[in-house]
Amino acid sequence: MITEYDDATGKPTSFLDAVKLSENFFQQLKRHPVPIEEAAIRHLNGHSQALDIYCWLAYRLHVLKKPTPITWAALKLQFGPGVARMDISAQAF
Repeated sequence: MITEYDDATGKPTSFLDAVKLSENFFQQLKRHPVPIEEAAIRHLNGHSQALDIYCWLAYRLHVLKKPTPITWAALKLQFGPGVARMDISAQAF
């Protein structure tokens, strides 16, 4: 863990500086690289939930065969209890 400090609050924030991928997931990523737009990452800077959803959608996109609507409720199920608010409009997202 690395400790950094939040600019707004001055309080320490901890985050993992490394992750360990399963061999299967690593091989899938090698076979199907995830195209991430650098401009999108810059635009989503500071919005971790939006960044998580963007990366998840980019990862899942290669397996879709047709347009597939995803509801806010389905996103809540995917991302778990950390998604506290479901009253965000698509425009705000």
